[in-house]
Amino acid sequence: MLTRQRWRVRGAYANRQQDADHRGDAEAPRTRQAAGRKRGSQPSRQGWCTLAASVLQRLARSRRQRRTGSGDRSMASGVVFAERRHQMVETQMRARGICDPAVLAAMRTVPREAFVPPAYVEWAYVDTPVPLGAGQTISQPYIVAYMVEALRLSAASRVLEIGTGSGYAAAVLSCIVTQVYTMERLAPLVMLARWRFQRLGYRSVCLRQADGTVGWPEQAPYQGILVSAGGPHIPAALQAQLATGGRLVMPVGTDPQAQQLVRVTRTSATTFRSEALGAVCFVPLIGVQGWPPGGWGGDARWAVVPRSAGGNRPHQAAPPS
Repeated sequence: MLTRQRWRVRGAYANRQQDADHRGDAEAPRTRQAAGRKRGSQPSRQGWCTLAASVLQRLARSRRQRRTGSGDRSMASGVVFAERRHQMVETQMRARGICDPAVLAAMRTVPREAFVPPAYVEWAYVDTPVPLGAGQTISQPYIVAYMVEALRLSAASRVLEIGTGSGYAAAVLSCIVTQVYTMERLAPLVMLARWRFQRLGYRSVCLRQADGTVGWPEQAPYQGILVSAGGPHIPAALQAQLATGGRLVMPVGTDPQAQQLVRVTRTSATTFRSEALGAVCFVPLIGVQGWPPGGWGGDARWAVVPRSAGGNRPHQAAPPS
């Protein structure tokens, strides 16, 4: 009798399980999964794939959010710097006599903040030079515009710059002329300037590490030569590389605190005309046709010129320290 009851119970259980399988009842699979988890079984391969896909989606979403956020901040800072460039051109240049449309457009275009050390970004558009390290500076915006305008360049001009520094003046020149050659003797400044030119797309600028006082004769003659350091005299090698009708602008003087910005124009194969443009103060021009290393016993770390031809001079603002 007992044996017959057992068989009846087993038969009833088997019938219920069979019915559940046929109906697709969800309770049976869940019961089996729960039992499997209790026995310590691991998730299936499909489960791992689902989990991995979910994690990757979250990472991608987080990355997009971070990228969007940084892009928004970059766009906002770009707008701020563009406004500062506009104010710089209007208040520091146009109001002080700079009137060449090509020069003003170039100064309004080149992002000066990209050419100063990160610690001095907020000083990029202030009317003062900014330290670059190694005793060098990036000249104040006005002096750059003043010297570039003094060259009286055309779009077809070839220009040589001596003293690349940060690369800012070369970038400004490249917005005006078709080809710029620039020379710098200090290797760290050369590497940084080359990196900036490549990153910002200034393809018409050619950079060489060498003694700038002897020039770049392979690419001569030049319609303009801009020297961004002060020497005791005009290097003969640079004068020889000027084209007829070309102009050289350079600070000259034996006193580091009393230099004159001079413009030399080549009037013929053997004759030159010289003009004094105003008092300035620059770092020394080091080289075989300039000062020897440590030549005048100190560094001039700032540079100013008269506000206008009428002699209204600005205050001599030292760079931030």
